[in-house]
Amino acid sequence: MLWVGTHGGGLNRFDPRTEMFIAYRHREGDPTSLSDDGVYALHQACDGTLWVNTKTALHKLVPSPLAQEPSLPSNTGPGTATPAVAFTAYPHDDLEDVQLGALQETTGGMLWMGTGGGGLNRFDPTTGTFTAYRRREGDPTSLSHDWVYALHTARDGALWVGVPLVTVQDCTAGPGSSSLSDFEHEKSRI
Repeated sequence: MLWVGTHGGGLNRFDPRTEMFIAYRHREGDPTSLSDDGVYALHQACDGTLWVNTKTALHKLVPSPLAQEPSLPSNTGPGTATPAVAFTAYPHDDLEDVQLGALQETTGGMLWMGTGGGGLNRFDPTTGTFTAYRRREGDPTSLSHDWVYALHTARDGALWVGVPLVTVQDCTAGPGSSSLSDFEHEKSRI
């Protein structure tokens, strides 16, 4: 299966065996559907849970026998359907600029969201809460920039954060910690 996030077409799942798409769309008045049809980032967690970031919420889709699900009528075109599955939404109304497409899981199941000007956000699935990490002028332990383009979890569990100005940061923020280290790259190596 291939998951595809779209800008306005919701979340789509492509089955290469049948060459069919299934569209997961916002359904007005249905809190178990996506909150909107603009999907900015996807991440499949180690346990198979699919995390979907939209403009208004982070959504959780727990693994299920998706191929067996009944479908509702869809206006998305031939070969598509809107499956009757339940998303759990975690609204992130208080966060800024969540539309950048970086989403990564770290050891312990924490989810990290990179944003387009709103810094780095950590989501704790156990409590359903978000914590924002922003650039603080003159503080070398904060982000060096509030634009986060890329996230990567290393084998040792460290979260690497890609920000502008040829800087990569090691975010070793475990529970109760928010330590960041900058690693400036020589321009000749990039």
